[in-house]
Amino acid sequence: MTNIPDDDQPDLPPDIERLLRGLTGGGELDPQVASMMQGMGLDKVDPQMLAMVMSQVQAMFAAPEGKTAVNVELATDIARKTVAAAGDSLAADADRRAAEEAVQVGGMWLDAVTDLTSPGLRGAAWSRAEWVEETMPVWTDLVEPVAEGVTAAVGNALSSQLEQLGDAGLPPGLVDQAGPMLRRMHGSMFSMQLGQGTGTLAGEVLTGCEVSLPLVAAPTVVLMPASVRTFAEGLQVDEPQARLYLAVREVARVRLFGAVPWLAPALLAAVRDYAADIRIDTDAIEEAVRAIDPSDPEAVQDALQGRMFAPQQSPAQKAALARLETLLALVEGWVDVVSDRATRQHLPQVDALGEAVRREGLRCPRRPGAAAPPPARRGEPLRSPRGPRWAGRARRGMAPP
Repeated sequence: MTNIPDDDQPDLPPDIERLLRGLTGGGELDPQVASMMQGMGLDKVDPQMLAMVMSQVQAMFAAPEGKTAVNVELATDIARKTVAAAGDSLAADADRRAAEEAVQVGGMWLDAVTDLTSPGLRGAAWSRAEWVEETMPVWTDLVEPVAEGVTAAVGNALSSQLEQLGDAGLPPGLVDQAGPMLRRMHGSMFSMQLGQGTGTLAGEVLTGCEVSLPLVAAPTVVLMPASVRTFAEGLQVDEPQARLYLAVREVARVRLFGAVPWLAPALLAAVRDYAADIRIDTDAIEEAVRAIDPSDPEAVQDALQGRMFAPQQSPAQKAALARLETLLALVEGWVDVVSDRATRQHLPQVDALGEAVRREGLRCPRRPGAAAPPPARRGEPLRSPRGPRWAGRARRGMAPP
């Protein structure tokens, strides 16, 4: 290895240099390693932040191997911190009473348009932190097979690469020793991603099962009062009407999952089938790496942020994804139809609310002062391409696909 003259010795901050020495056994840093670290911009990183990241990495390696690929406690903790950073508070008593009344009224309106019932439903108003805590078990069930599939794919890819090295490869038993470490690494990464995603989603959802998955079990029907209030302000619709409309949609979802027992397991099975066939093409990754100029930091960053590590979908995965999309369309299509019929005679602003939901999938503007979408003309048929088709199938007995 070529030595770098003293005059050209990279100048790293003392705190960062000590941290790097701690990771390399406490000896002097190789000048080329120090130069590479400086080229990556580590000399400009806050030492306290770098120390925190390194401590998390060390803890990840030292943590005992769990029985599952996802660390539920870690995911929940990150999700709650994400929610707290964005602002959150417990629902007021008035919000709780309003949610209970909206669910009761919504249930009576739905009784007039659908035979699917679920007796004993009760409304609840949750904070974002409560939504995180109560829905995390379902998110964990969804992510667990994906985490297991990726971990198995990485392990298989590593074994394949070491087998190709033959006698010139690494010491025997390395894969067996690295297996627990890889599982901890991937489990931690998935847990952190799950926590961040769940925490972010908690600040966006308006109801408990808005994402068309059975996240909240009956008899609880959840409304998120803070998000509902912002949603109504963004559409310039009065809050009671918005609350009633969203309550009707949520009661419809809960009734659907309760009355069709195969639906929720089918959704989860589609996710598991997709994860079971995850593969990593190491040859494609090696080819992409060879094409990167390591002296060009932007090229390296573009490659990492691009599709270099994106797995290619197999025929089995495409079939599972199509089945999942079909089931999600079934849920929301049925909800679209029955909600429109249940509320049309009761809510003067139902067109504006329904159009916003169908256009944006409940991702319409929610900031105060945002313009509401133009309402559909009264009597105009639903324009959701999935609604009538899947609703018709549902009315014919909800036979499993």
